[in-house]
Amino acid sequence: MFPTASPYSRSYSGRKKLCLVFCITYTMACLCILVPWLPILLFGRVLGGISTSILFSAFESWLISSSTSMGLPQSDLSTIMGRATLLNGFVATGAGVVSNQLVSFSQSFVSPFIASGALLTLAWGVIRGTWIENYGGGGGGTDTDVFQIKRLRQAWRIVRNGAISSSYFSYLSNN
Repeated sequence: MFPTASPYSRSYSGRKKLCLVFCITYTMACLCILVPWLPILLFGRVLGGISTSILFSAFESWLISSSTSMGLPQSDLSTIMGRATLLNGFVATGAGVVSNQLVSFSQSFVSPFIASGALLTLAWGVIRGTWIENYGGGGGGTDTDVFQIKRLRQAWRIVRNGAISSSYFSYLSNN
């Protein structure tokens, strides 16, 4: 259900803040794997789902909004996005190899998650120190309803469809 609220929280809370939240929630999801107790493991899955929703929306939104405010030509943004996609493939491949080596070295399937948490902590520091905040076209807001509960009540059909979609994709990712 978080994907339904994610666009609103980007506009009102700011994209940089939401990217920082991603680093925190995914680090917490990685740490939950260390606790062999089902409620904590399930909480980690929820945090992972929230983090994934942020991952697939906030970072690109920040880049597009920042490039627009800086007056970058559309062709430059297209080049940046293309190179980012290519680099993402190389990073994913490298991360898989490094994760495999970590598991071989430590004899524990948890070690890649610990490494991921450490890298996310580093990313949090880089984002906090170097990025500028942007709110997109909304210009930011003082809305304290981060999860947009009032709007979600008004659009129950969207909430229902979001829950069905989230359940479906959760099922697919677990099988």
